[in-house]
Amino acid sequence: MLLILAAPFAQAQRPKPGIEVHALSGFYSTGVSWRPFEPQAGAGVMVPVGSKWAAIVDFGANVGRSNLLKVLRMQRNDLGAAFYERNPSLIDEDEHWQRFVSFRPSFVRIIRRERLSFWFGGGMGLEWTHTMRRVREVREIRPSSGRDGNPIEYETDDDYYADLERDGHFTSRDKWNRLPQFIGRFGLSADITPRVIARVGYSCMLDDPDSSLAGLAGAIELGVGYRF
Repeated sequence: MLLILAAPFAQAQRPKPGIEVHALSGFYSTGVSWRPFEPQAGAGVMVPVGSKWAAIVDFGANVGRSNLLKVLRMQRNDLGAAFYERNPSLIDEDEHWQRFVSFRPSFVRIIRRERLSFWFGGGMGLEWTHTMRRVREVREIRPSSGRDGNPIEYETDDDYYADLERDGHFTSRDKWNRLPQFIGRFGLSADITPRVIARVGYSCMLDDPDSSLAGLAGAIELGVGYRF
């Protein structure tokens, strides 16, 4: 008898599809094979399309600028790294900053339960990269032949980088790039109240279907939303 009386109440507690607006925060990476996840902030909206499908549109941007120069020098056999290693008294004032802004629309399948909703799907998005570079270029100066006229054989990196010279002025660049990305995503949302929703998800973005894992980007999304 109690179950029969409780059934309409339980049905009434099940969330009905509605437009949801989310404030998002989380962590974002533009190359999961080498680049660490960094804080991001943004917003999103989920618009139901029937009872089982929805469109999700998210916008995000990294909170701080990322200085990639030290990471790049660690990953490559860099002339600048060799120059400052040999000249520890000189100050390395080079900078290579980047900001990232992402636009992630997608179409998802939703599986609804009492107070939980699971969703997965994909779409096509865009990423904007703002690059600000200010460096003193380091050049390699070495003769192509020895005093006897024969080619010089370099046995080690120290021999190869026999003479390095740093420019006396900085070279600067400020540029925006736009890159389309395929998106695969999944996540879940939980009803805190009938109107307030907690959300967690993950988006995987691929800028080139034929690229390796180095072309992947990812976003771990955390948010709180309101259902109208």
